[in-house]
Amino acid sequence: MGVTTTVAMSAGLTAPSITSALIEEDQNTSEEWKEVFWIVAAVNVVGTIIFAIFSKGEIQPWAIRVNDKAIDESNVKGLDVKSDVITNL
Repeated sequence: MGVTTTVAMSAGLTAPSITSALIEEDQNTSEEWKEVFWIVAAVNVVGTIIFAIFSKGEIQPWAIRVNDKAIDESNVKGLDVKSDVITNL
């Protein structure tokens, strides 16, 4: 979690410098701003692709509740979570 926060913060800290390098003060045209927009869009698309590749859609053991009791990992060791929990609800 610290790694993702570091990456997010470094992006936020470097964005003004990169933008000022791309935008010239005396011109400030829409073409320059389009360039900034496309760079930001590309960074967002790459982040989305990385998230889609590495994300999971599985219910974690700590999120399962049986009979209004949360199951911790010590209770899940011998339990087939996918079948037993659903039938016990």
